Amino acid sequence: MRTPTPFVATLLLFVGTTACAGAEMNRGASSGDDVGEGGSSGADTQGDGPVTTDPGTSGDAEDSTGVDPTAGVDGESGATEPAESSDGTDPTADASSSDGTSGDPTDTDPSTSTTDPGTTTDATETDTQGVEFVDLSGYTIIQTDSAREFVIPDNTLVNVGTVIVIGRNASSATFQDFWGQSWGDEVVYFEGLDVFPTINGAETYSLLDPDQNLVEGPTPPLDLATVLARTDASAAGDDDGAWELGLSPNFDSTPGVASATGGTVGVPYISEYSDPTGSGNFDYEFVEIHVPG
Repeated sequence: MRTPTPFVATLLLFVGTTACAGAEMNRGASSGDDVGEGGSSGADTQGDGPVTTDPGTSGDAEDSTGVDPTAGVDGESGATEPAESSDGTDPTADASSSDGTSGDPTDTDPSTSTTDPGTTTDATETDTQGVEFVDLSGYTIIQTDSAREFVIPDNTLVNVGTVIVIGRNASSATFQDFWGQSWGDEVVYFEGLDVFPTINGAETYSLLDPDQNLVEGPTPPLDLATVLARTDASAAGDDDGAWELGLSPNFDSTPGVASATGGTVGVPYISEYSDPTGSGNFDYEFVEIHVPG
């Protein structure tokens, strides 16, 4: 470094910058509704579709520069003290300010900066409550009047916004084909193995957490050959006004598509259940749960 002459002062400012960073299959209604009584009490929890969605695909924003924002700025860092100019003025005056206030770099302690690279916000937290994914393992859906239950299998870890569909007795592909749906990763499907659901009229549903605490329910009873779809997730599940009745379930049902308003991020709720009409179409009965995001 060149030493300043007695009449010329060189101001060296060091600034550290830290960068944070179906064709439908047999869907039309026909005369008669085969509701069946297959299966026995208690559901096999083995699912047919995807069971988990990996929440670890989103990277956390991290400070990787390794720069110490306090280095080379304060008076003890070894920086050369600038000399006075020939007119007796302090060459550091107004160096960083245009309003006449002192621009002495020692007046600003970077250690008190409001930008702390060690407290970077997690980039995977995509909503206001910081919820990214929910573990639904062990949640139980209770059915009446035909007393049944379905326990969601272990390792069912889903992103918020996911819809869970339990179909009575059809593979995921066959189920989607019947209902004219084409799902992506936003839907997780389980096959009820002809046990759950079994809708024979006046069925209601309740949702319990893994500790068997009631999350919501019982829902309004479902008449044969109808569908109930949730319209208001902020209302209680047993509120008739929170549901819309469809009298043509084969066409009014939308498994895998939850459209209710409200709800709490990450808190699952029962969003739809349906009893399709037509001979043999009881295989496509379903109950749906939505995890709002």
